[in-house]
Amino acid sequence: MLDIQFAKSKMENEEGMNHLWIQVHPEDPLQTSEIQIQLPEGMYRSKNLSGLVENDQGHIVVDAPYQDVIIEIFTQDALECGELTIVVSLLTAETTVH
Repeated sequence: MLDIQFAKSKMENEEGMNHLWIQVHPEDPLQTSEIQIQLPEGMYRSKNLSGLVENDQGHIVVDAPYQDVIIEIFTQDALECGELTIVVSLLTAETTVH
């Protein structure tokens, strides 16, 4: 299971920045999992600030239970105002949770 929160409830549409806090609560704490983050066009992210490994697919490898992951989300150019969706998935050998 994932708990996801933003540091700020809204993000500026031009040169905006926010932090995404992801808490991982695995059903099987012995199983390695990966976090996949899909951003809308015009939004970008830094490498995770938690020091976890990111693989060739850009997934964050979670190799210990109950780890917190912090990601910086930002824009470089002006985006159209409105609601955008960020998809965060927890991938394991058996399941995918969105």
